Amino acid sequence: MKIKFLVLICLMISLCACGKTQNDVSAVHDTNLASMTKDDKKFPSFKIPLEDGTSLDTTKLSKPTFINIWATWCGYCIVEMPDINELCIEYKDKVDFILLDGAEPKIMVDDFVKEKFPYHTYKVGYDEKGEIVNSLGIMGFPTTFLIKSDGTVVEQIVGARSKEVYKRSIDNLLASENGK
Repeated sequence: MKIKFLVLICLMISLCACGKTQNDVSAVHDTNLASMTKDDKKFPSFKIPLEDGTSLDTTKLSKPTFINIWATWCGYCIVEMPDINELCIEYKDKVDFILLDGAEPKIMVDDFVKEKFPYHTYKVGYDEKGEIVNSLGIMGFPTTFLIKSDGTVVEQIVGARSKEVYKRSIDNLLASENGK
């Protein structure tokens, strides 16, 4: 009986992390986002420290941005990273790609990325204290935000997605950026 209960709990947790659809923006609980309509959601203001020593100010995006919030312990996050890297190469002149680790020490993230993804072309960001993850109300990893250069959130995706699904989402982001 205990085993069945544990299996049920694990299944429920998995579904919570990956069961939302691509267009589900209701999982965001931050008052800055939750109180707005889908058409005018602005990504909150954060300065995200990056692996190259610089930081990304989310109020001053230079081009459309793909922010994927992940963790080193998240199997789904790790599985999608090679696809995200390929998309980063494909869209390098059109979209910035930030993979923001949620609430883990920088040294641990750096070691993990160096070992598992030494070839990566996306930027790695850090949220060591989990402040960004908490303020966004992140309910599962990975969570991805597609953001126009003016800061408008076009799409929030909870759970891992295939390269093809992300490609469609990025193309939609670019179309909305260009006013189509």
